[in-house]
Amino acid sequence: MYVAVRDDVLRLAGYTSIAEGLNDLKLDSVEVEYFRDSTVWDTAGWNKVSFAQNEADRVIGSLYVKKKIKICAFLLHNNFNCANPQKEVEWMIGVIKTADALGIPAVRIDAITKGEKEEPFEVRVERFVDCMRKGIMATQNSKVGLGIENHGVQGNDPNFLRQVITQVGRERLGVTMDTGNFYWSGIPLNHVYEVLRSVALFTKHTHVKNICYPESMRMKQRTAGFEYAKYVAPIYEGDVDHREVVALLNQAGYKGALTIEDESLGKFEAVQKREILRKDAAYLKSLLT
Repeated sequence: MYVAVRDDVLRLAGYTSIAEGLNDLKLDSVEVEYFRDSTVWDTAGWNKVSFAQNEADRVIGSLYVKKKIKICAFLLHNNFNCANPQKEVEWMIGVIKTADALGIPAVRIDAITKGEKEEPFEVRVERFVDCMRKGIMATQNSKVGLGIENHGVQGNDPNFLRQVITQVGRERLGVTMDTGNFYWSGIPLNHVYEVLRSVALFTKHTHVKNICYPESMRMKQRTAGFEYAKYVAPIYEGDVDHREVVALLNQAGYKGALTIEDESLGKFEAVQKREILRKDAAYLKSLLT
């Protein structure tokens, strides 16, 4: 395993560029958001660079690979219950092919779909399974892992993740384990590790964040997202013990990135944000030694 960081986290921390942020944090790997309009962030400033899909690997390679910046994963904000789900699938397929051409090991798949709170469970599972099967069948020779993030209400339902992964039945499909989101969803802390263990074997990528609830609330069931803005915390300060999480991933044979997604930065002044990220990076590195 190694430590990486989301591009948007660097932007929100006030770095002038991805390159500056990685240099300051002493990291060489970043998760890159691949926007729906075929753009990514430049590495030298916060301008989006656009490209035709058939030129994606060349353009992104020149922005990142040639500058010795490693991409640990592409991040997609897909929605398979939009007006044109086939277009979402085609977008995903194009991104997988670009990742393959560049040797990028994973693509993060968004679990959230429009209307997920109103639709029956079986309908949501069937739709997601259909879309993922199409993506995998169209890229059968790819080595890129596809990780559905435990994100939002639907994605933090372990049964939803299990049903989709089981029904698709392909080794390339698994999860982007967000280490804080099951706790965010209301699961008591003492049960969070059981759920993380249950998805560790299927983990293709990770997001790392943390929350610090009052002690009286940690072992209680809460509503999803309960006062998250108030209690979200730096990775090294929260309730989730990442030493235990790293041990679970090690036992499962995971070799990928621990990707910093510290959502507590908005609580702090500009001068503090970078120091928090430095501590996050140093803390996660210490767990790998």
